[in-house]
Amino acid sequence: MANIDFPHGLQPYGNLLRATEYKLPAAYAQDLFIYDPVIAIATGRDVNIATAGTGNPITGSILAIYDSNKVPLAYWDSGHAGEGYVIVADDPRQLFFAQGDGDTSYLDENDCHGNVNLASGTGS
Repeated sequence: MANIDFPHGLQPYGNLLRATEYKLPAAYAQDLFIYDPVIAIATGRDVNIATAGTGNPITGSILAIYDSNKVPLAYWDSGHAGEGYVIVADDPRQLFFAQGDGDTSYLDENDCHGNVNLASGTGS
């Protein structure tokens, strides 16, 4: 049986250890989706999409997205006007599961509980 091709970002695995609200800067011009990895920026509780690649830490993954009135959104559109908010699974002990990109090497049982380099993609 073939493996299922179902990319879904970084989905928390097991119990959710902590979730914190962070702010998206006004006129944040990048699409964001549930389970996208984010990193806190120097201005306090603001976040940006995490950069893929070796040595780039993340704060956590997005669990929920809201507009400036705290109305839930399915995703953050790059053309969205105004501030927004995200709820992030941000406990450093949080485990996540994700799908490998299958382009260079494949994840297997030996990769469980290890660190990985993230590859960027496009959401949907």
